[in-house]
Amino acid sequence: MSKPGTASDGADNDDEDEDEDEDANELAAKKAKLASSQREAGQTLFDAKFEALIELVNHVREEDETSKVLIFSQFGTTITMLQAILPQRGYQYRTLTGDMTRAQRGKALRDFQKDPNTTVFLSECCCCRRRGCQYG
Repeated sequence: MSKPGTASDGADNDDEDEDEDEDANELAAKKAKLASSQREAGQTLFDAKFEALIELVNHVREEDETSKVLIFSQFGTTITMLQAILPQRGYQYRTLTGDMTRAQRGKALRDFQKDPNTTVFLSECCCCRRRGCQYG
């Protein structure tokens, strides 16, 4: 027969289960904190890249007020982010994406070329390959 309080009556097993649960919870909390800091670091890097790009656009415009800027991206999300950022920084833009009709693409190009206030043109790289776009 086993004595009370030994492993055979389950008392020690309950303590071990509680310790394992605490360890698992602590590990989960550490993983969540690490994931959060990685997301923040990634967002900071992402923001820094946009800031650097905007600084380049500013520089080009400061050098020559009549200059216009073409920005190509492989990623639609980058275009979307720039569409939000550029107006906040005082820039008007036109966009060329793969889902635009020929008429929409033509209008975007004409607006960019003829409107002096439209200074940035955003384009998806894959759009140009798929649609055979020509700038000019």
